[in-house]
Amino acid sequence: MGYYPDSKQTAPHCFHTLFRLAEKAVPIYASMDDYAAACVEELKKGTMTYSVSENNEYASRSIEDTVADVRVTQLEFADSLGNLSPDGTVLELWYFQYEMKPTNEAGVEIEPVGGQYVTDDGYLRESWTHYLTVLRYTYGEKTGYQVIGTYTGNDGLWYDGCNYSGEEKYYLHDFYIDYAGLSEPKMYIPNLLNAATDGYGRANQCEARLISGDGSYYFYAPITAWTCNPGTEFWYSRYDTGSYFNAKKLEQSLDEAKAEWESTGAKAEKTDAGWRFVTHEGMSNTIVTLFDAPDGTCYEVTTHWTFDGSTEENQWGWNRDRAVEGEAVILQAMVNSFRTSKILFTDGSPNGSESSDPAPDDTAFQTDLQLASNGGASWLSLNTDGMAVGGHDPKDAAPTVLLDTCDYKEYDPSESSPSGSAVPPGGGNPLALCLSLSNSARFTFYEGSDFMLYQHGDTRYYKVSSYGDYATIFDAMLAWYNKTPDKEATFESDLVLASNAATVDILAFCPASGESGSHAPLLTGYSVALDSYEYKPIDKPKNLDGLDSVELWPHNAQATCLIFYKGTNTVKYVSGKSERYYRAVGDFSIVDNDGRTLYDLMRVWYDTAEYSDMLTSDVRAQSKSFSWQEAAQSWADAYWSALTRVPEDNVYHCGFVRAKAYSFLSDDDNEQMRRLGKLREGEYGFYMNGYFVPTHAEELTARYDEHDMQPVEAGDGLPAGTYTTFYRCRLIAADGGWYGEILGNGSW
Repeated sequence: MGYYPDSKQTAPHCFHTLFRLAEKAVPIYASMDDYAAACVEELKKGTMTYSVSENNEYASRSIEDTVADVRVTQLEFADSLGNLSPDGTVLELWYFQYEMKPTNEAGVEIEPVGGQYVTDDGYLRESWTHYLTVLRYTYGEKTGYQVIGTYTGNDGLWYDGCNYSGEEKYYLHDFYIDYAGLSEPKMYIPNLLNAATDGYGRANQCEARLISGDGSYYFYAPITAWTCNPGTEFWYSRYDTGSYFNAKKLEQSLDEAKAEWESTGAKAEKTDAGWRFVTHEGMSNTIVTLFDAPDGTCYEVTTHWTFDGSTEENQWGWNRDRAVEGEAVILQAMVNSFRTSKILFTDGSPNGSESSDPAPDDTAFQTDLQLASNGGASWLSLNTDGMAVGGHDPKDAAPTVLLDTCDYKEYDPSESSPSGSAVPPGGGNPLALCLSLSNSARFTFYEGSDFMLYQHGDTRYYKVSSYGDYATIFDAMLAWYNKTPDKEATFESDLVLASNAATVDILAFCPASGESGSHAPLLTGYSVALDSYEYKPIDKPKNLDGLDSVELWPHNAQATCLIFYKGTNTVKYVSGKSERYYRAVGDFSIVDNDGRTLYDLMRVWYDTAEYSDMLTSDVRAQSKSFSWQEAAQSWADAYWSALTRVPEDNVYHCGFVRAKAYSFLSDDDNEQMRRLGKLREGEYGFYMNGYFVPTHAEELTARYDEHDMQPVEAGDGLPAGTYTTFYRCRLIAADGGWYGEILGNGSW
C-alpha cells in the first residue's frame, strides 16, 4: 500500500493498493462473472465502515457495520497480451468496481468522505478501481480465468512505481515478467538512476522506458525532460543545455573502431561490453563507448554535456549547471543500460525482424491470433451472394491452419476505406471467424484472395502468407469450416450471438405505426450482453399489439429473430414457423431503480447503430487541399453535425452543435508519438471539443458522467442547455483525402 503526495499527477489524495497473490492454489473461474459473484458473496460475510455526522461536525464518527448487500457496478475487459505467458494462456486486464450497502438498522444518514458517493437507495460507492490481472486458460486440461494479481487505485494504473495508464499492455508485460520470474527486460523501470539531483538541488527520480531501436539493441531513456530526433537515437535535454546521447551502428568490427579512436590519441578503457574513450573532460565533456555486436560490427554511443560556470538561479530556484550535473548522471545511466542483444517483445518476435509486423504495441492482434488458433473462437460463418448460408462451431474440429503461425503484412489503408466498409480487390464471398464475448474480435476472409479483415476496436486489412498447401488463406479457412457440422440454432445459442455485435446481421426498429428502419450493428462498438440475463418462459402476453419493437437477427443462416417490445422485458423468439416468449430477469437500470426495461437497452443499441451509419455516410474524407490542421477542423464540424441529422427520436439527436479542433501536436510531438506506436506514418494528433444541446438530455446525462457531458453556461453563441466534452483524435492521410478518428478522452 502506498501514498504518493508528490506524484507526477500532483493529486493531493492518491491511494494505491497492490496485492500479489500467495503461492497457494488460486482458483480458476469459468467466467469473470463467476469471479465477481464469488467476491460479492465473500464481501457479504464481512463488515464495512462508513462515516456519520455528530454534534454538527461533518463525518466526525465512523461506524463499523455488517453488509446487507453488494452489487457490481463495473466488470469490464480492458486489454490482453499474448505469447508471453505459457501456450494455451493469455494475459488479460479487467476493471472491477462494486458498491456496498450497510445494514444500518438505526437508519443514520451516511456521509460520503474521500471521494465516496452514496446512492439514493443507500449503497456506498468508493472512487477507486480494482485492476485485475488475469491469466486466462484458453484450451487444454483446464480452461477459465485465474486472477493472479489485483491492484486498487484512484488515479490510474500504477505498478512498481510506474504509471501505466494508457499503456495497459506494457503493464501486463512488466507484471508478468516479475510474476513468472522471467529474464526479459521490462518496458518501464521506476528509476534509471542510483542517485542524481535536478536543477533545483532535489533528488531526481528518473522513470524510464525501454527503447528498442531496430531490435538488435536496446537501452532505457527518461520518460520526461528528454526527447530524440525522429529516425535516430540522438536524445537531447529539453532544457536546451546541450546535453545529448547518440547511438549509431558502425560498419566495422569492435577492434577496427577501437584502433581508429586510438589513432586520434584517445586512451581506451576496457568495459564489460567493449571500450570507453573520454575525448573531452572539464567544462565540456564527451565520452565515446564502443559496444561489440553479435554480427561482427559494433555500436558507438556518444554522450556529451557542458558546464558554463553559471551560478544564477531563476525565480523558481533552477540553476543550469546544477541541472547539467544531474543530466551527466542520467547520460551515464543510459549508457550503462545499453545492450546489443536481441530482445523478445510482447508480440513474441524480435522487433525489427521480418516476422515482427505488426509492431510490438499491436499485441492485441497477436493475442487474438493465438486465441483463434487455440480454442478461443466461438463462431465460423459463411456468406454467399450476401446471404448467410451456414454457421458452424469451430470447436467441433481442429483448425486446418493455425493463424498465429502465418505471416502478415498490413494492407495499405489508403487503398481501402479507413471506415472498413471496402472489400479488398478481388475479394469475393466472406467467411468470418468470431472470438468469444469477452473478446469481440472478428477475422474475415474473402473468397479467391489472401486478404484478411481484422476488427477489434479499429479495422485493418492484412495480406496473409505461409498458410500451408492451400491456394489462398480463404481456402484454408473454408476447409476448417467444412470440417465442422452446421450448428442448430436455439434460443440459448442465439442469445450468445445476439450479445456480440460481430455476430448480429440486422437490428431493426419497428414502430407501431410507420416505416421501420434497419441497421447492421457490426462497426458500432456497442452491444447489449443479452446472455447475461435470466429468461423465464411465459405464455404470449396479451398487451404486445400496438407496441414499438426492436428486432435482432443473429448471424446463424437460420432466419431466427429476437423481438423486444417497448416498456417490457418480454422477448419473442421466432424460429421458422414457431415462436416462443420469455421474460428477461435482471437489472436494466442505468441509475438505481430508474424503471428502464430490456427494450430500452435494445433501443439505445439501435440508436447507436443508426448514428454510426449516419457517421459512415455523412462524415466523408476531407479535401487534400487542406492543411492537416484545417482538415481536422473540417472533419470535426462534419462529425458533430451528424448529431443534428439523426431522427429526433434517436437518443443522440442534438438541436445545436459546435465543434473546435485544437491543441494540434507539433511536428516533433507527432514524430515522438509515432516512435511510441501511438501514431503511424501519415497520422497527426489533436484534441477536439464538442458543444451540443441534446434533445434527450435526461437520458444522456443518466448514461454519461460529467467527464463526458459537462454543462456550460449560455453565452458567446451557446444556447441554454449546452453541454461540452473533449476527445483525443488523430487525422489520417490517405489517397482519398483526410480521415479523422476518435481515440478516447485521455491525453497523449
